Amino acid sequence: MTIYNTWTFQSSAAALADGSEAPVQGVTLVVDLTISASATVTFEGAGLSKTYYAIPATNITTGAEATTATASGLYRLDTNAIMFVRVRVSTFGSGTITATGLFSEETTGPTVVPGVVGSSVVVTSVVPGTGATNLGKAEDAAHTSSDVGVMALGVRRAAVTDLSAGATDGDYEPFQVDSTGRLYVTSEGGDILDLTFSTDTSVYASGDVIADTQEIATAIRVSGGKVLLQSLTLIDLDDQGVALTLWFFRANQSLGTENSAPDIDDTEILDVLGYVDIGVGDYKDLGGVKVATLRGVGLELESTTASIWVGIVNGTGTPTYTASGLRLRLGLVWF
Repeated sequence: MTIYNTWTFQSSAAALADGSEAPVQGVTLVVDLTISASATVTFEGAGLSKTYYAIPATNITTGAEATTATASGLYRLDTNAIMFVRVRVSTFGSGTITATGLFSEETTGPTVVPGVVGSSVVVTSVVPGTGATNLGKAEDAAHTSSDVGVMALGVRRAAVTDLSAGATDGDYEPFQVDSTGRLYVTSEGGDILDLTFSTDTSVYASGDVIADTQEIATAIRVSGGKVLLQSLTLIDLDDQGVALTLWFFRANQSLGTENSAPDIDDTEILDVLGYVDIGVGDYKDLGGVKVATLRGVGLELESTTASIWVGIVNGTGTPTYTASGLRLRLGLVWF
């Protein structure tokens, strides 16, 4: 089988120029040289060190052999034991110089030369097919039975190790598996987040807004994600211990003015995620402070951002709080 390839050494050069170098070895090379006016080119070859020396070229028309040329024509070069070839514009008078190489080689397969990118065939890009029998697959394409592809291989590690040079975000990384082939994954499980409510310091009436909606940032790992409220603990530093309701929202919607009745309209309430009641009997009295803990809440929370918002409405009683006397602790489970 004969493999052909072309290479542009010079393209309308109009000054002294080394031109591009072609990686070659043991192939037949013919240079199609066009000198429009006055110039001299020197045919040069190099080894892996890329130190260039003049090499002879044969004018196919006249049979004359020389290391330079001053006229247009076809010139054949012997590239045995040569790794790289270039056609250098060594003197320039006027006009332009174009030199294009044609490589040919009889082979049963590609010639591999260490340190040389493609000695027989220079491949600069590959566009894979995306059909059922192609290795490539298009993003978001539907699966079809009997599709073929390339298996993703993982690296067996006794323990997970950072394989990046410099541990840089955005680097490509192989999958890592344990001794039985199980894939290492990160399971964060969940999180515990705290919120200190800002409250009015005047006495509240039954049904008043104790704390308008306040943000818990990073409650959800990714924007648009979900989290499960597994448990919550309300710490009442002011030892009031009244029944109240916690309201959860996926957007910042106001319940109304603190120390007044709720005032939320029909549009704003559509962002509500649910509520959790805390009764008087849910508190434990520790002297100067009361603590209420609810387990197994099971309220699913979501947001278009990574935040959720929480507000408090008084149930019964007439509590009085300091400005930061109510603390909320949420136990969240990721899913």
